[in-house]
Amino acid sequence: MALGVGFSSSAYSQGRTIEETLVVKDPTVAAPNNWLFGGALEYMYVKGNYDLYSNGTKIADGDISFGLPGANLWVGYSNWTVNFAYRKGSGDIDRSYTNGAKTVDKLDQKDTELTLRYLFRTNSGISPYILAGYLQTKFDEDETITNNFIYVYNGTKRSQRSTTYNSPMIGGGAIFPFSDKFGARADIRLTYTSAELKYDDGSKYTGSGIGGGFTGTGYYNITPWLNAQLGARYTSLNGGDVGYKNFFGLFGMLGVTIR
Repeated sequence: MALGVGFSSSAYSQGRTIEETLVVKDPTVAAPNNWLFGGALEYMYVKGNYDLYSNGTKIADGDISFGLPGANLWVGYSNWTVNFAYRKGSGDIDRSYTNGAKTVDKLDQKDTELTLRYLFRTNSGISPYILAGYLQTKFDEDETITNNFIYVYNGTKRSQRSTTYNSPMIGGGAIFPFSDKFGARADIRLTYTSAELKYDDGSKYTGSGIGGGFTGTGYYNITPWLNAQLGARYTSLNGGDVGYKNFFGLFGMLGVTIR
């Protein structure tokens, strides 16, 4: 008489269903062959360097530190998810120039982001994904010199300008469902940025370069439709001769998901 241990097809199907159910508990993941709609209010606190450059040479130091409130909207079908995010915030920068000038810079920042994600569902509990998208970050500045200097290009103590970073992106990551309540996802992104700097006298400068970033997010399902998310994000914008912007953000989101 032969003895052995085996697994029936029904047991395998049950295990597969359990894993897929956990992945679906991510607020941004749709069930196979089904739709999902969601949205969330977001608040992100950002901190990082905001140095100024001229023809690729740094001419002034500065740091950003303020809040960026915003919102996210997403639509998913089966393994696909499209996410749109918008954030807007402002703050003051105390800046020192290499020539000795001191300024106060009133800065407005706007982020617009659109991503498309494809999820590879697995039975291991970890589901990888790839993504592609587009990020635009715009800085509007109103800077005033506070000591005995003037701006050479306009002969005054005030400079108004805007810098726009347009960045197509590709990347990849994974979703880690821990239970039907908790889970996390993380990804890395590579960007190619084209930057444009415009001054109030009509002059314009451009540059480009390779950048990227990282995002890690944890989620908690408060109810089947109400969820909270917390995470961290690092962004590096490489505008070539226009300059580099690197900043770190901590964010929280409260949203709803309709399946």
